[in-house]
Amino acid sequence: MLESLKTASKLSAAALALGLLAGCAANGNGNLAQQVEDAQDTANQAQATAQEALSKAEAAMSAANDAKEMASRAEGLAKAAQFSADRNEKKIERAFKKSMYK
Repeated sequence: MLESLKTASKLSAAALALGLLAGCAANGNGNLAQQVEDAQDTANQAQATAQEALSKAEAAMSAANDAKEMASRAEGLAKAAQFSADRNEKKIERAFKKSMYK
């Protein structure tokens, strides 16, 4: 009888230890699952932020290209205006010299 009490108490202790271990493992897995879910949420947020940054970068590149095109047109207009001013200056100078000889 004493032997069966010892065996029963050993079995009870083993069952209690297994129960605690299983409970800790279940909590650990739950915690691990939560950590994985949190990591996935963080990764999704990072992906959304990166996508937003890409969209803004593309918009900035488009605006820069538009500005470059506009600057190129302005440079062309400025060169044409300078050419016209130089031509007018020469005409005025010739007219002035012509009037001085009369």
